[in-house]
Amino acid sequence: GGIIPPLIYSIFGSSYHLSVGPVSIICVMLEYILRDNNYSVEDAIVLSFFVGIFLILMGIVRWGFMENSLSRPVLSGFIAGIAIIVVIEQTDKLLGLPPPPKTSYFSKFGFVFEHIDKIHPLTTAFAFSSIIFLAVLIYFSRLYPHLLILKGGAFFSSLFGIVLTFSLRLDEEGLDILGEIKNGFPVPHLPQLTQDRFQRLLPGAISLVVIGFIESLS
Repeated sequence: GGIIPPLIYSIFGSSYHLSVGPVSIICVMLEYILRDNNYSVEDAIVLSFFVGIFLILMGIVRWGFMENSLSRPVLSGFIAGIAIIVVIEQTDKLLGLPPPPKTSYFSKFGFVFEHIDKIHPLTTAFAFSSIIFLAVLIYFSRLYPHLLILKGGAFFSSLFGIVLTFSLRLDEEGLDILGEIKNGFPVPHLPQLTQDRFQRLLPGAISLVVIGFIESLS
């Protein structure tokens, strides 16, 4: 689901500069929308379908004119808000803490301080080493913009992390990893579109469309 749509856009899309794909804020919102009532995978498929339909309709009616009503301070605040939300959302994972209860973003800081004694040293060191590695690559990519290899920081960080974890067997030391991935592809099928599912997912779909539209402008 995160590979095929960007490939389609690369063929039929009209913008050479728009970054498309499952960005952080959309993934966070999708997770919260689906987690509210223990939604299923089919709900995620239907929700994505709704979002796609709305975006197609926005393209047909030339909704891009709304860009003129969004000032630069609004877009800057939106970008800063995304960064804050992502940092808060990932704090417990960076420190190797157990999953916090479903609560507000800012109450997660209280959860972290309450469980400060349960921080996993290996996970914390691994996470912040990756962040430092990315920061160094970004710094040098600005000094040497002609070196395209420096722009693949996220890829190389993931690659080195995989190699390091596998060679040193860090998962046996308590570092959480993705684990085994099943082979093959899921069998395509059409989920049932009931009135109840439509009513539950429609508000979330509209929210994702609006945020996705603003994110693309920012």
